[in-house]
Amino acid sequence: MSLVNSTTPLSGQLSMPPQIHLDNSLGAAFIGLIIAAMFYGITNIQTLYYYQCSGSDPLFLKHMVGILWALDTLHIIFISDAIYTVVVTNFANLLAITDTTWSLCAHIIVTSISDTMVRVFYTRRVFMISKGSYMLAIGSASFTLLTFVSGMLFAVKSFSQPSVLDFGMTELATILYISLASAVVADLWIALALCWYLMRSRTGFKTTDSKINVIMVYVINTGLLTTICALCCLISFAAMPHNFIFIAFYFSLSKLYINSLLATLNARERLREGLGPGGAFSLSHHSDIQALSSHHHHTVHASEAERERGLKSRGITTGSESYELAQAMPMSPRSKTSMSRSSSTNAYGFGTGTGINLGFKRASDSITTVTSTLIGAPMQAIRQ
Repeated sequence: MSLVNSTTPLSGQLSMPPQIHLDNSLGAAFIGLIIAAMFYGITNIQTLYYYQCSGSDPLFLKHMVGILWALDTLHIIFISDAIYTVVVTNFANLLAITDTTWSLCAHIIVTSISDTMVRVFYTRRVFMISKGSYMLAIGSASFTLLTFVSGMLFAVKSFSQPSVLDFGMTELATILYISLASAVVADLWIALALCWYLMRSRTGFKTTDSKINVIMVYVINTGLLTTICALCCLISFAAMPHNFIFIAFYFSLSKLYINSLLATLNARERLREGLGPGGAFSLSHHSDIQALSSHHHHTVHASEAERERGLKSRGITTGSESYELAQAMPMSPRSKTSMSRSSSTNAYGFGTGTGINLGFKRASDSITTVTSTLIGAPMQAIRQ
């Protein structure tokens, strides 16, 4: 449905403002503002929770969260000003609904910057968990850069357009198509890359693999909302370029990205549930592993050697090697002391000469490395 009805009768007047469909213009933008405001409230809660539980996080991560919160605040101010200008400042002026305001264009710049910051963070995760795979990282970075450049170009050119209706009839339409399409591809690229390497990190231990499955589901769920929102924005703009329905989706897009990142950071403790001191699994939750300890140790030694060779052939580090990436992360003194204490007291519950102890430790190290690398948090001991 078009925003403007050009067949409206003139009713005896020489000129008459065209009929404006408020439901798919101002109504759609207003609904988008309400949803964006709800997400902004969630952003505030998640940001506050993050700073309460982020004592050992790297300083750059804390600064990044603060910058993202500031950009999200600026975003809600800009879109609120755009709606206020139409509803209050230009009250009863129906033609002003289609006017391009400075705040509407400025919010596109804020969206492009914040979305790029989140994608760069996830691209870095892909690079680390893939042990330096430049192909995956460059692919993700390329689509991220394309989304950023096209988004900024769209924002700059939109300042010169007198009406929002011109977005669908000029070269701006092509730029917006490129920006939204590349955003969808970038999100899918990152999610699939993370899931691929998580699948390759399976060790064969039931509880270890179940933890990896939880992380995979979490990665898919957090990336699914942003992908769906960007796809809905792209489809609605392609099908209905002359109304504001696509703007309703675009208002919430950046807030979904920020909240997905904050949700990932704040879910670290839940993803580590079941881990013992130093990042090892608690043996009270592993009856299947305990049952194996009563079998012949020489058989276990042989199976563990085969398992280690199989893991290494798939590019998965075992034993002390699995800590290479984790050691690159800054750790709090409490975490270091706890890990040292756990290694010296043999927290795994078996004697140092038991083969199942070594295999279980390798499985624990593997899942700890995957979790730490994916989320980017220093390993911490579970609170007693």
